[in-house]
Amino acid sequence: MRGGYGYFGLIVGTGALFGVMTVGGCGQQSPTVVYDANHRDNHKWDDREDSAYRRWEAENHKDHQDFAKRQAEEQNDYWNWRHSHPG
Repeated sequence: MRGGYGYFGLIVGTGALFGVMTVGGCGQQSPTVVYDANHRDNHKWDDREDSAYRRWEAENHKDHQDFAKRQAEEQNDYWNWRHSHPG
């Protein structure tokens, strides 16, 4: 009988460890990568890129809209602006 509880403890312990590993990884998101077709390069869409995008919106008197929902022409306008405003 003692052996049965040993396996039970192993299963419960393994499940608890797996749960901690799963929960620990949930808060970490990899940044989205956006392809700029005209310049043939990728851009990591992180807080820095989002800040630049919002600055572009303000300078061009545009209401905020998710980049993915913008028309292709506006997205190209942004990437042209972004390449001339690095950093």
